[in-house]
Amino acid sequence: MHWLLSLDTALFRFINGALANPFFDWLMPILSGNGVPWLIALVIAVPAVLLFGSARLKICAVLMVLVVALGDPLIVGTIKDAVSRPRPFVTLPDARHFGETGKGYVAPMADGMLPTNANVHSFPSAHAANWFAMATVAFLFY
Repeated sequence: MHWLLSLDTALFRFINGALANPFFDWLMPILSGNGVPWLIALVIAVPAVLLFGSARLKICAVLMVLVVALGDPLIVGTIKDAVSRPRPFVTLPDARHFGETGKGYVAPMADGMLPTNANVHSFPSAHAANWFAMATVAFLFY
């Protein structure tokens, strides 16, 4: 399994270093949910669905909310706790995080373990799981 971890780390370093640019350093924090545009989109979308949506769209939207609200903590959260894989920017001192090299790095303790407050789990991706769950609900309805 060491070869798989080495391949994973090399791919991360290539994407994180060689493909980095100022535009994505600005855009990605916004798209990852750390920005106000998602709140604005939600404030516009919810009343639009409730006022102008068909019964089918309303049921689809409610099921999307339920799938994410239940699946994220119960399934994704459980797997993240079981796997406990830290995010690469926490374990790699040369990783770029929001445009700054080494910003999120946390040095391991004397026993080689990370402090519990620094072990932000990365696998599986909650963003990917939630979007896939919503896409599956939309596919089943339409």
